[in-house]
Amino acid sequence: MTRGLAVSKHQPRIATINVSAFSISIRILFVVIVSALVISELTPIPVWPPPIYYPYQILKLAGFVIIGILTPLAFWRFNALNRGLLYAALSAAFVESMQAIVNRGHAFHWYELVVKLVLILFGFSIGLDIRYERQIKIGPVQLILHGPR
Repeated sequence: MTRGLAVSKHQPRIATINVSAFSISIRILFVVIVSALVISELTPIPVWPPPIYYPYQILKLAGFVIIGILTPLAFWRFNALNRGLLYAALSAAFVESMQAIVNRGHAFHWYELVVKLVLILFGFSIGLDIRYERQIKIGPVQLILHGPR
């Protein structure tokens, strides 16, 4: 018998964020993140110690997922998974091709192209789910999407 332990089945919400679909603010955020990722991919990075280097790499990987998430929320035409696959392939190919052309940043690698493709497509599928469900809950934070479908 347990005494004094009350277990709540519902987590209290800390924040509810309302977002307008296809708004200019989402598009600006999208452009800023894409620009930051392209610049980070094209600029050579100095030799950093591991406590700085690995969080930087994780942030870049998260950036590719985030642009995948933002795409169906920022542009109304991206409303199907096949368009997401095409978009992910073109985006990943663009970044890797720019690396091969500029040749100042990192070198072109097929495995990087595949990883970027998978991350963008994964994010795109999450973005489609947010678009059709009109909300997403991440722990105590809830994001509600408003506007046209």
